[in-house]
Amino acid sequence: PGIAQSNPEHAILAINTLQRDCRDDSPTIRGLALRSLSYLRISNILEYLLPLLDRGLTDTSSYVRKIAAIGVLKLYRTSKRAVLETNFLERLLGMLHDNDTQVVVNALYVL
Repeated sequence: PGIAQSNPEHAILAINTLQRDCRDDSPTIRGLALRSLSYLRISNILEYLLPLLDRGLTDTSSYVRKIAAIGVLKLYRTSKRAVLETNFLERLLGMLHDNDTQVVVNALYVL
């Protein structure tokens, strides 16, 4: 098992820090925090990750939006139901019209 699974107390502390970083003024910090949360493999991550992905898909920064798109793919690989019960797929379809080509490519890749 990974570190997060073997030490859930530390995982919760890390999640809290990453959640705070997802609200940082810097798009780089927001994107990196969202990417890190997407990589965590612990059972109760969904309750934290879903609202952050939701916000990330509509972030003002294209960097954060492209990270969020890949985060949806990672979520789909671990919990298809969670993705299908949200409006993430519709959001990804809308992202095909984004002004940033990297966002469009990531959305297309995920779909």
